[in-house]
Amino acid sequence: MTNSAPFEKGGCFRQVHLWADEPLTPSGSPGDFLCPGLPCGLRLVVNTDMESLRSSDAVILYHLTAWDWAELHRQRPPGQKWIFYTHESPRNTPNHVLPPMEYRNNSYDFLMTYTTEESHLYGSFGWYNPDVPQLRSTEMKNWSQNKTKQVAWMASNCDSVSWDRKGFVQALSKYIPVSTYGKCGDLPCPKDERCNLELRTHKFYLALENSECRDYLTEKFWKNALHNDIVPVVYGPPREDYEKVFPPEAFIHVQDFKSVKELAEYLIKLDEDDNLYNKFFEWKKSGSIQVTEEEWLLEPEQICSTVVSRLLADEKDMRGGTYSPPKFPEDWVQWWNGSCTSDGSQYPIEI
Repeated sequence: MTNSAPFEKGGCFRQVHLWADEPLTPSGSPGDFLCPGLPCGLRLVVNTDMESLRSSDAVILYHLTAWDWAELHRQRPPGQKWIFYTHESPRNTPNHVLPPMEYRNNSYDFLMTYTTEESHLYGSFGWYNPDVPQLRSTEMKNWSQNKTKQVAWMASNCDSVSWDRKGFVQALSKYIPVSTYGKCGDLPCPKDERCNLELRTHKFYLALENSECRDYLTEKFWKNALHNDIVPVVYGPPREDYEKVFPPEAFIHVQDFKSVKELAEYLIKLDEDDNLYNKFFEWKKSGSIQVTEEEWLLEPEQICSTVVSRLLADEKDMRGGTYSPPKFPEDWVQWWNGSCTSDGSQYPIEI
């Protein structure tokens, strides 16, 4: 493998092969990149070429690009690391990402997903930093000011969902006005700052995931709601998964209510009481959020800090005699597929 060839300015590089048909991020094009703070840099290769695979230190298998497991194993050189990568839920990840039984225990070396506990290389759509408050503890603000509308919902995936999301929105709109945007709604929302400005005129945002999967919190929660200073009304994973990554008093979970009507009555109560509404923003005095782009883990600087640094750490451990392979769930295939429900069992609310 090409693990000792020099950069133009000295040093070494680790070749990482992203198994994809084309670059997936604006800056994620093939090339050599320095990795700040690391003795070796990154040579990023993006294609589905076997010759490139054979000469790489690590391969990131991107879920939307197909491959043949038997051929990959025939071409795999000794010591090469394979990384399972997806930002999608199991419901929206093709079945070919799961190795056949004969390759189940000798394929992936690392899991790079949105899951909070099992992923070796963790990549969320956003995160909460409790060490960097956004506001001073004495700062006062009325977060309902200039918000002239009640509830917003935006979605582009109208049918491939594991629960009746659109039916829920329609039921809620019988009790409280809901502005619906995108392909699943009635109103346009351009993919630029104009959309954010429109969403910010609402007090609540329906951050309803298309999949009922553990830990699956997407841009609906982090970007569309929290980034735009809107109170998120959430559904997808259970409440405890949200509480692992965000203050529990700063969002509203659909499962906390017996019916859509009861939820609507609570939203109306908050809409009419600025003091109650503003309590949902107290989290800004104890922390702040960071929103990420969809494929941010594939940016060169992120591959440096995750894949390349992990490769170097593993090699150091191997030389020192302390190396132990990353731990996987006992049956990680079951862990992956079994993290979702498709029968609405997480959705006890009455429409």
